[in-house]
Amino acid sequence: MKLAIAALTAFAIFGCSKSPPADQTRAIGGLKGYAMGEPVTYENATFVPVISTKPEPDKVVDDTITLTEAKKNGWVEIIELPGQEQVNLLKVRNNGPKPLLLLSGELLLGGKQDRIIAKDTIVPAGETKDVQVFCVEHGRWDGASERFDYGGTMVPDRARKSAQYEDQEAVWEDVGRKNRSVSGTGRTSSSQSSSIRTFLDDNGLQKKLKSGVDFVSATLAQPNVVGVVFILNGEIKTFELFGTPSLFEKAHKPILESFLTEAAVAKSNKPVKALDPSKWLAFVEKYLTTPTEKREGYNTLDGDGYRGGEYNMSAGAKSAHSSFEPIK
Repeated sequence: MKLAIAALTAFAIFGCSKSPPADQTRAIGGLKGYAMGEPVTYENATFVPVISTKPEPDKVVDDTITLTEAKKNGWVEIIELPGQEQVNLLKVRNNGPKPLLLLSGELLLGGKQDRIIAKDTIVPAGETKDVQVFCVEHGRWDGASERFDYGGTMVPDRARKSAQYEDQEAVWEDVGRKNRSVSGTGRTSSSQSSSIRTFLDDNGLQKKLKSGVDFVSATLAQPNVVGVVFILNGEIKTFELFGTPSLFEKAHKPILESFLTEAAVAKSNKPVKALDPSKWLAFVEKYLTTPTEKREGYNTLDGDGYRGGEYNMSAGAKSAHSSFEPIK
Protein backbone atom coordinates (compact mmCIF):
# COMPACT_ATOMS: atom_id res chain seq x y z
CA MET A 1 0.00 0.00 0.00
CA LYS A 2 1.14 3.55 -0.66
CA LEU A 3 -0.41 4.97 2.50
CA ALA A 4 2.60 7.08 3.42
CA ILE A 5 4.20 3.98 4.93
CA ALA A 6 7.71 5.30 4.59
CA ALA A 7 6.84 8.40 6.57
CA LEU A 8 5.20 6.39 9.31
CA THR A 9 8.20 4.21 10.05
CA ALA A 10 9.30 6.84 12.54
CA PHE A 11 6.53 5.63 14.84
CA ALA A 12 8.67 2.59 15.66
CA ILE A 13 10.89 4.62 17.97
CA PHE A 14 8.63 4.31 21.02
CA GLY A 15 10.88 3.48 23.95
CA CYS A 16 10.20 1.15 26.85
CA SER A 17 12.93 1.98 29.32
CA LYS A 18 11.78 4.89 31.50
CA SER A 19 8.54 6.72 32.15
CA PRO A 20 8.22 10.41 31.20
CA PRO A 21 8.77 13.00 33.93
CA ALA A 22 5.76 13.44 36.22
CA ASP A 23 5.12 16.99 34.94
CA GLN A 24 4.49 15.53 31.46
CA THR A 25 1.78 13.11 32.60
CA ARG A 26 -1.66 13.25 34.20
CA ALA A 27 -2.85 10.82 36.84
CA ILE A 28 -6.04 8.92 35.99
CA GLY A 29 -8.12 9.55 39.11
CA GLY A 30 -6.94 7.27 41.88
CA LEU A 31 -5.99 4.53 39.41
CA LYS A 32 -2.54 3.02 39.80
CA GLY A 33 -0.50 1.60 36.94
CA TYR A 34 -1.45 4.10 34.21
CA ALA A 35 -1.09 7.79 33.42
CA MET A 36 -1.94 10.02 30.46
CA GLY A 37 0.80 11.71 28.46
CA GLU A 38 0.77 15.06 26.69
CA PRO A 39 -1.75 15.15 23.82
CA VAL A 40 -0.61 15.66 20.24
CA THR A 41 -2.93 17.62 17.95
CA TYR A 42 -2.82 18.00 14.18
CA GLU A 43 -5.67 19.90 12.56
CA ASN A 44 -8.88 18.11 13.62
CA ALA A 45 -7.24 15.04 15.22
CA THR A 46 -5.80 14.69 18.72
CA PHE A 47 -3.93 11.69 20.09
CA VAL A 48 -3.52 11.26 23.86
CA PRO A 49 -0.98 8.59 24.82
CA VAL A 50 -1.75 6.19 27.67
CA ILE A 51 1.40 5.36 29.63
CA SER A 52 2.12 2.34 31.79
CA THR A 53 3.69 3.11 35.16
CA LYS A 54 3.96 -0.57 36.08
CA PRO A 55 7.48 -1.88 36.71
CA GLU A 56 7.11 -5.29 35.06
CA PRO A 57 5.49 -6.18 31.72
CA ASP A 58 3.17 -9.14 31.21
CA LYS A 59 5.48 -11.82 29.74
CA VAL A 60 2.56 -13.85 28.37
CA VAL A 61 1.21 -10.87 26.43
CA ASP A 62 4.71 -9.90 25.26
CA ASP A 63 5.17 -13.39 23.82
CA THR A 64 3.08 -12.48 20.77
CA ILE A 65 3.85 -11.58 17.15
CA THR A 66 1.96 -9.15 14.95
CA LEU A 67 0.90 -9.52 11.34
CA THR A 68 3.65 -7.07 10.32
CA GLU A 69 6.28 -9.31 11.96
CA ALA A 70 4.77 -12.46 10.50
CA LYS A 71 4.76 -11.04 6.98
CA LYS A 72 8.34 -9.77 7.27
CA ASN A 73 9.60 -13.17 8.39
CA GLY A 74 7.46 -15.28 6.07
CA TRP A 75 5.59 -16.84 9.00
CA VAL A 76 2.01 -16.40 7.81
CA GLU A 77 -0.12 -17.86 5.02
CA ILE A 78 -3.61 -16.49 4.35
CA ILE A 79 -5.85 -18.19 1.78
CA GLU A 80 -9.46 -18.66 0.76
CA LEU A 81 -11.06 -21.74 2.32
CA PRO A 82 -9.90 -24.49 -0.07
CA GLY A 83 -12.80 -25.66 -2.25
CA GLN A 84 -15.41 -23.85 -0.16
CA GLU A 85 -14.66 -20.13 -0.45
CA GLN A 86 -16.77 -17.86 1.74
CA VAL A 87 -16.96 -14.08 1.90
CA ASN A 88 -16.64 -13.94 5.67
CA LEU A 89 -14.04 -16.64 6.41
CA LEU A 90 -10.38 -17.09 5.50
CA LYS A 91 -7.84 -19.69 6.55
CA VAL A 92 -4.76 -18.36 8.38
CA ARG A 93 -1.68 -20.49 8.98
CA ASN A 94 0.83 -19.30 11.60
CA ASN A 95 4.22 -20.82 10.79
CA GLY A 96 5.95 -18.62 13.35
CA PRO A 97 7.39 -19.49 16.78
CA LYS A 98 4.83 -17.48 18.81
CA PRO A 99 1.09 -16.79 18.82
CA LEU A 100 0.00 -14.42 16.04
CA LEU A 101 -2.26 -11.50 17.00
CA LEU A 102 -4.57 -10.34 14.20
CA LEU A 103 -6.24 -6.97 14.82
CA SER A 104 -9.68 -5.89 13.71
CA GLY A 105 -9.50 -3.78 10.56
CA GLU A 106 -6.15 -5.06 9.23
CA LEU A 107 -6.31 -5.06 5.44
CA LEU A 108 -5.76 -8.27 3.43
CA LEU A 109 -5.28 -7.92 -0.33
CA GLY A 110 -5.90 -10.53 -3.03
CA GLY A 111 -7.91 -13.74 -3.19
CA LYS A 112 -11.37 -13.38 -4.67
CA GLN A 113 -12.01 -10.11 -2.79
CA ASP A 114 -9.97 -7.81 -0.55
CA ARG A 115 -10.92 -8.42 3.09
CA ILE A 116 -10.33 -7.05 6.59
CA ILE A 117 -10.00 -8.90 9.89
CA ALA A 118 -13.39 -8.72 11.63
CA LYS A 119 -12.34 -9.05 15.27
CA ASP A 120 -9.08 -9.48 17.16
CA THR A 121 -7.97 -13.08 16.82
CA ILE A 122 -5.03 -15.18 18.05
CA VAL A 123 -3.65 -17.95 15.84
CA PRO A 124 -1.41 -20.20 17.97
CA ALA A 125 2.12 -20.97 16.82
CA GLY A 126 2.25 -23.73 14.20
CA GLU A 127 -1.54 -23.88 13.85
CA THR A 128 -4.16 -23.05 11.23
CA LYS A 129 -7.39 -21.25 12.04
CA ASP A 130 -10.51 -20.16 10.16
CA VAL A 131 -10.70 -16.41 10.80
CA GLN A 132 -13.75 -14.18 10.50
CA VAL A 133 -13.34 -11.39 7.94
CA PHE A 134 -15.37 -8.80 6.06
CA CYS A 135 -15.17 -7.91 2.38
CA VAL A 136 -14.00 -4.40 1.46
CA GLU A 137 -14.27 -4.88 -2.29
CA HIS A 138 -17.91 -5.15 -3.28
CA GLY A 139 -18.55 -6.86 -6.62
CA ARG A 140 -15.40 -8.88 -7.41
CA TRP A 141 -15.39 -12.66 -6.85
CA ASP A 142 -12.47 -13.92 -8.89
CA GLY A 143 -8.70 -13.72 -8.90
CA ALA A 144 -5.55 -15.34 -10.22
CA SER A 145 -4.56 -16.53 -6.74
CA GLU A 146 -6.35 -17.82 -3.67
CA ARG A 147 -3.69 -16.22 -1.48
CA PHE A 148 -3.69 -12.92 0.37
CA ASP A 149 -1.01 -10.40 1.23
CA TYR A 150 -1.14 -8.13 4.26
CA GLY A 151 -1.67 -4.56 3.06
CA GLY A 152 0.49 -3.16 5.86
CA THR A 153 -2.29 -0.94 7.15
CA MET A 154 -5.85 -0.80 8.48
CA VAL A 155 -9.03 0.57 7.03
CA PRO A 156 -10.25 3.92 8.46
CA ASP A 157 -11.58 3.94 11.99
CA ARG A 158 -15.27 4.03 11.06
CA ALA A 159 -14.91 0.93 8.85
CA ARG A 160 -13.05 -0.86 11.67
CA LYS A 161 -15.96 -0.16 13.98
CA SER A 162 -18.44 -1.41 11.39
CA ALA A 163 -16.49 -4.68 11.43
CA GLN A 164 -16.31 -4.81 15.23
CA TYR A 165 -19.90 -3.91 16.05
CA GLU A 166 -22.05 -4.18 12.92
CA ASP A 167 -22.18 -6.33 9.76
CA GLN A 168 -21.06 -6.74 6.16
CA GLU A 169 -23.57 -4.24 4.81
CA ALA A 170 -22.30 -1.59 7.23
CA VAL A 171 -18.71 -2.25 6.13
CA TRP A 172 -19.65 -1.92 2.44
CA GLU A 173 -21.57 1.29 3.13
CA ASP A 174 -18.53 2.85 4.80
CA VAL A 175 -16.23 1.73 1.97
CA GLY A 176 -18.62 3.40 -0.48
CA ARG A 177 -18.62 6.65 1.52
CA LYS A 178 -14.84 6.74 1.69
CA ASN A 179 -14.46 6.06 -2.04
CA ARG A 180 -16.92 8.81 -2.92
CA SER A 181 -14.95 11.23 -0.75
CA VAL A 182 -11.95 10.96 -3.10
CA SER A 183 -13.83 10.60 -6.39
CA GLY A 184 -12.03 12.43 -9.15
CA THR A 185 -8.99 13.42 -7.08
CA GLY A 186 -6.36 11.26 -8.73
CA ARG A 187 -6.97 7.59 -7.97
CA THR A 188 -3.84 5.49 -8.50
CA SER A 189 -5.18 2.03 -7.71
CA SER A 190 -5.76 -0.37 -10.60
CA SER A 191 -8.37 -2.26 -8.60
CA GLN A 192 -12.09 -1.83 -9.12
CA SER A 193 -13.64 1.34 -7.73
CA SER A 194 -15.64 -0.72 -5.22
CA SER A 195 -12.48 -1.58 -3.26
CA ILE A 196 -11.26 0.38 -0.24
CA ARG A 197 -7.99 0.60 -2.16
CA THR A 198 -9.61 3.36 -4.22
CA PHE A 199 -9.67 5.50 -1.10
CA LEU A 200 -6.38 4.41 0.50
CA ASP A 201 -4.33 4.74 -2.71
CA ASP A 202 -5.73 8.13 -3.67
CA ASN A 203 -3.01 10.67 -4.48
CA GLY A 204 -4.95 13.54 -2.97
CA LEU A 205 -5.44 11.69 0.30
CA GLN A 206 -1.76 10.80 0.51
CA LYS A 207 -0.74 14.41 0.03
CA LYS A 208 -3.11 15.48 2.82
CA LEU A 209 -1.71 12.82 5.13
CA LYS A 210 2.00 13.37 4.70
CA SER A 211 2.41 16.55 6.74
CA GLY A 212 0.16 15.19 9.48
CA VAL A 213 1.94 11.85 9.59
CA ASP A 214 5.35 13.52 9.82
CA PHE A 215 4.20 15.83 12.61
CA VAL A 216 2.53 13.15 14.72
CA SER A 217 5.42 10.72 14.16
CA ALA A 218 7.90 13.25 15.48
CA THR A 219 5.93 14.41 18.51
CA LEU A 220 3.92 11.46 19.83
CA ALA A 221 6.88 9.20 20.63
CA GLN A 222 7.08 8.85 24.43
CA PRO A 223 8.42 6.04 26.65
CA ASN A 224 6.21 3.24 28.00
CA VAL A 225 3.19 4.03 25.84
CA VAL A 226 0.61 1.21 25.90
CA GLY A 227 -2.36 2.92 24.30
CA VAL A 228 -3.89 6.00 22.76
CA VAL A 229 -7.14 7.96 22.88
CA PHE A 230 -8.24 9.27 19.47
CA ILE A 231 -10.20 12.54 19.50
CA LEU A 232 -11.74 13.80 16.24
CA ASN A 233 -13.30 17.23 15.83
CA GLY A 234 -13.37 17.63 19.60
CA GLU A 235 -15.10 14.29 20.28
CA ILE A 236 -13.63 11.12 21.77
CA LYS A 237 -13.81 8.40 19.12
CA THR A 238 -11.67 5.47 20.24
CA PHE A 239 -9.49 4.22 23.08
CA GLU A 240 -6.91 1.57 22.17
CA LEU A 241 -4.94 -0.27 24.86
CA PHE A 242 -2.27 -2.97 24.60
CA GLY A 243 -1.01 -5.25 27.34
CA THR A 244 2.60 -4.08 27.25
CA PRO A 245 4.67 -1.21 25.81
CA SER A 246 6.55 -3.55 23.48
CA LEU A 247 3.33 -4.95 22.00
CA PHE A 248 2.04 -1.41 21.44
CA GLU A 249 5.34 -0.51 19.79
CA LYS A 250 4.99 -3.44 17.39
CA ALA A 251 1.28 -3.07 16.64
CA HIS A 252 0.31 0.59 16.84
CA LYS A 253 1.32 1.88 13.38
CA PRO A 254 -1.67 0.53 11.41
CA ILE A 255 -4.05 1.80 14.11
CA LEU A 256 -2.66 5.30 13.88
CA GLU A 257 -2.96 5.16 10.09
CA SER A 258 -6.60 4.17 10.58
CA PHE A 259 -7.19 7.27 12.70
CA LEU A 260 -5.37 9.63 10.35
CA THR A 261 -7.24 8.45 7.26
CA GLU A 262 -10.54 8.91 9.11
CA ALA A 263 -9.53 12.41 10.16
CA ALA A 264 -8.50 13.35 6.63
CA VAL A 265 -12.08 13.08 5.37
CA ALA A 266 -13.84 14.33 8.50
CA LYS A 267 -12.73 17.94 8.48
CA SER A 268 -15.16 20.26 10.23
CA ASN A 269 -16.14 23.63 8.77
CA LYS A 270 -16.54 24.97 12.29
CA PRO A 271 -13.68 25.84 14.64
CA VAL A 272 -12.76 22.77 16.69
CA LYS A 273 -12.82 23.34 20.43
CA ALA A 274 -10.12 21.68 22.49
CA LEU A 275 -11.59 18.87 24.58
CA ASP A 276 -11.41 19.37 28.33
CA PRO A 277 -8.79 16.87 29.62
CA SER A 278 -11.21 15.83 32.35
CA LYS A 279 -13.41 14.30 29.63
CA TRP A 280 -10.82 11.91 28.26
CA LEU A 281 -9.41 11.20 31.71
CA ALA A 282 -12.90 10.22 32.91
CA PHE A 283 -13.52 8.01 29.87
CA VAL A 284 -10.26 6.09 30.26
CA GLU A 285 -10.79 5.72 34.01
CA LYS A 286 -14.32 4.41 33.45
CA TYR A 287 -13.08 1.58 31.25
CA LEU A 288 -10.03 0.74 33.35
CA THR A 289 -12.02 0.56 36.59
CA THR A 290 -15.13 -1.28 35.35
CA PRO A 291 -15.02 -4.93 36.50
CA THR A 292 -15.20 -7.38 33.59
CA GLU A 293 -15.06 -11.15 33.34
CA LYS A 294 -11.68 -12.03 31.85
CA ARG A 295 -12.55 -14.99 29.65
CA GLU A 296 -9.99 -16.45 27.26
CA GLY A 297 -10.33 -15.24 23.68
CA TYR A 298 -12.21 -12.30 22.24
CA ASN A 299 -14.91 -10.79 24.44
CA THR A 300 -17.43 -8.16 23.43
CA LEU A 301 -18.00 -5.79 26.33
CA ASP A 302 -20.65 -3.17 27.01
CA GLY A 303 -20.20 -0.79 29.92
CA ASP A 304 -21.62 2.41 31.28
CA GLY A 305 -21.06 4.82 28.41
CA TYR A 306 -18.85 2.64 26.20
CA ARG A 307 -18.78 -0.46 24.06
CA GLY A 308 -15.85 -2.46 22.84
CA GLY A 309 -13.96 -5.71 22.91
CA GLU A 310 -10.78 -7.22 24.23
CA TYR A 311 -8.63 -10.24 23.51
CA ASN A 312 -7.36 -12.14 26.55
CA MET A 313 -4.53 -14.63 26.15
CA SER A 314 -5.96 -16.78 28.95
CA ALA A 315 -8.77 -16.70 31.50
CA GLY A 316 -8.20 -14.00 34.09
CA ALA A 317 -5.16 -12.61 32.29
CA LYS A 318 -4.49 -9.07 31.17
CA SER A 319 -5.86 -8.23 27.73
CA ALA A 320 -3.40 -8.37 24.84
CA HIS A 321 -5.43 -5.67 23.14
CA SER A 322 -8.68 -3.84 23.72
CA SER A 323 -10.53 -1.23 21.69
CA PHE A 324 -13.42 0.90 22.95
CA GLU A 325 -15.63 3.78 21.88
CA PRO A 326 -18.02 5.99 23.83
CA ILE A 327 -21.75 5.59 23.27
CA LYS A 328 -24.36 8.22 23.97
